[in-house]
Amino acid sequence: MFVDQAKLDIKHIPYRGMGPLMNDILGGQVQLSVVAVAPAAPHIKSGALRAIGVTTAARVASLPGVPTLAEQGLPAYELEGWIAAVGPAGLPKAEVDRLYQGFKGRARHARSARRAGCPGL
Repeated sequence: MFVDQAKLDIKHIPYRGMGPLMNDILGGQVQLSVVAVAPAAPHIKSGALRAIGVTTAARVASLPGVPTLAEQGLPAYELEGWIAAVGPAGLPKAEVDRLYQGFKGRARHARSARRAGCPGL
């Protein structure tokens, strides 16, 4: 969708995780990617990466100087991030409940949400 709206002629390269992708972006093997804010923010702040824009409807609190893609002429493009907590299929309900309470408590802290780059938490 982003490629079509921005009228880009680029090739999709699948990766097996954010780690290998970030290594290749930082190493100059990849010229452009859409990545999560949390792993990219330290590299953006250090100047190792240049943020072109965020995909959310509003600017992200952890990167206030980075405009949205809508601000830059792609008003129909919006992609909110999400985080999934997963475990093995046989994880006991008591453990799931314990983990849920822990995640719920952390998500309530605005500071944690800002640090994670997840404005929707």
